Amino acid sequence: MKTYVKLFGKSALLVAACVVVGFALLLAAFALPTEPMAENAIASAGVFEEEGTYPTVNFLGVDTMLDNFTDSIMLIQAAYREDASLIDRTINVYRPFGHGVSAKLNDVIAPPGHTAPSGTA
Repeated sequence: MKTYVKLFGKSALLVAACVVVGFALLLAAFALPTEPMAENAIASAGVFEEEGTYPTVNFLGVDTMLDNFTDSIMLIQAAYREDASLIDRTINVYRPFGHGVSAKLNDVIAPPGHTAPSGTA
């Protein structure tokens, strides 16, 4: 039994350390200046318009579909400079994606015949 407790403790410490390191890396990323990113995001708008939302490319003989929709959202979020603190910007970075994930999870885990609550799907 003590082995499981030690393993659980070490696992919990590893998870906590990963959370701290991940948050520190996000802080470092959001501390970068956004002016060059904004210029590149504006320049890439023409590429997105030309390619479309989900273009298909042939890579090493395999057709692959790109997701320009999600890429454009990530570019906008990366280049957007709001008047919030560095920590607030870091914490709020994945909010638009989190809602979509929770809506899809509602569809997956809902019992048959159950409809998702309004505003989640």
